[in-house]
Amino acid sequence: MARDPTARRGGNGFLYFLGIILVAIFVAGGIYYLLPGFYHPFTSDTSSQHYAHAIPAAISFVLAVLCLVVVRANRPPPSDGTTIQ
Repeated sequence: MARDPTARRGGNGFLYFLGIILVAIFVAGGIYYLLPGFYHPFTSDTSSQHYAHAIPAAISFVLAVLCLVVVRANRPPPSDGTTIQ
């Protein structure tokens, strides 16, 4: 099947870069929740006992994957003149 030569890939640059930032934040948050010895907000940690939390880390990694899907869907066309017009 031949591609339509007039088709252009259109993406939202704002959502693309926002998605990249959110992927970085969610991956960092997932790693943070896996590290024992640090206080983890939104968990059952007390001031003296700090554990690794797999469920919040897994949720954070799943959100990172969803943001990767958004990034892939909103990739803007290249600006180097190689886009088919």
